[in-house]
Amino acid sequence: MRAWRRALAAVLAAGLLGAAGVSCPSRALVVQISTEGGATLVTACEALRHACDDEGACTEDPVLCDQSTCDGGAPALKDACTTDAGTVWRADQPLGVELMVVQESGGVLTVQGVVTPCFSLDLRPCILDGSGTNGCAHLVDPLDPDVDAGADPNGTFAAMCIRDSLQIAVQAAMKGGLTFPGFDSTDGIALVAAFYQLPVPKPVTPADRLSWCEEDTTGQGLPAGSCTPDELVAAAGFGTLFGSSTYDIACVSCQDTLHRASGQDTGPCPDVPGGECFLRLVSDVLP
Repeated sequence: MRAWRRALAAVLAAGLLGAAGVSCPSRALVVQISTEGGATLVTACEALRHACDDEGACTEDPVLCDQSTCDGGAPALKDACTTDAGTVWRADQPLGVELMVVQESGGVLTVQGVVTPCFSLDLRPCILDGSGTNGCAHLVDPLDPDVDAGADPNGTFAAMCIRDSLQIAVQAAMKGGLTFPGFDSTDGIALVAAFYQLPVPKPVTPADRLSWCEEDTTGQGLPAGSCTPDELVAAAGFGTLFGSSTYDIACVSCQDTLHRASGQDTGPCPDVPGGECFLRLVSDVLP
């Protein structure tokens, strides 16, 4: 059994998450997002999504790209992970996040307990763009808004901002209604975050972009009916990495990227070889 599963199983087996019926999550289940966890999310959703977008790149990357598509006008990744809606990740626009505990068996996920309400996640203030088109002219960490990152030449401040924004949103979701039932078995149990691309005005105006920079809404509860399955763009599995006792983003499955989840430990993000990717499995169990 992997380390992350042993740790979660120990918490569950101790009855700390509710030996019978539904209870509040134990204090033993502590989530602490690291800069590496934040990078896992961003890298999974952005690094390879456009790797095969043109014929030249497609033919030069035969391991990643479906060679049968290279000269057909629509180059594509091999066996890309997709959902029916096809909504794509945009970190510069408003996102939502929900948490759930799932159990995987035979390539099928079931939600244990309830999915939390959806909370806002605003990563745009973490994207430095002097033009204001795809980010903000100044970076501001949500945990220390009085500090201006300046030019942030090596991206350190941006990584910290993403980490802290995720931590705020995930903690809000945990406090907002993460519950667990008793379990007959702890096999295949994982803590999962679902990320949603929220609707935005069409067309997006400069005023919209400015408001997303100046009015950081991360961690605020979203109205009922927000975060629908059609808006799902990514799913992250949490694990205890490198002997840590706290949970961090271990792997991510994202729309229009690789079939297999990316991350330091893909155990919490199972997929079905030749079948559904983890994002699709999560989409299938959403209410």
